[in-house]
Amino acid sequence: MESKFKIGDIVVSRMIGATGIVAEIENRPFENDSENMPRYFYTVKWFDYHTEYTRNLDGYALELFETEKPVNTPTKKVWTRQQIEAMLQQDAAVNQAVVSLARNVDLLPEKTRSYVINWGNWVASGKSLSGKHLVNARRTCIFNSKTLTAIANKEV
Repeated sequence: MESKFKIGDIVVSRMIGATGIVAEIENRPFENDSENMPRYFYTVKWFDYHTEYTRNLDGYALELFETEKPVNTPTKKVWTRQQIEAMLQQDAAVNQAVVSLARNVDLLPEKTRSYVINWGNWVASGKSLSGKHLVNARRTCIFNSKTLTAIANKEV
């Protein structure tokens, strides 16, 4: 008969419902067994919320502690239209939004495209919008905040 567990396995006790780590394995007969059959006894370091204690248990009283395997999918921030509009109160956000709209100019109304392309080229050259161009660009970005939300969430 082979041991069900190995040293280092995380186990849970059926009797006390606690979890612990197998620290030692001993193969010996059960004291009250008339057949004198060898059985595995495990020394387990049990972990309580505040204490650590050790107790010997028969292997039949233990089972492997099953944990859910972590899924390695990073959580992606989902932007809302309100968050985008609030962010557009900052000048740097307007500059970045204009560049994003210029890259996706096909999503914009025909009348707006030429302005957004000019602003996008201006910002892409390393300059920042200012004065009436910044005011008009901010207004255009807020008007097209639904498109900006789709771009930010990569829905397009």
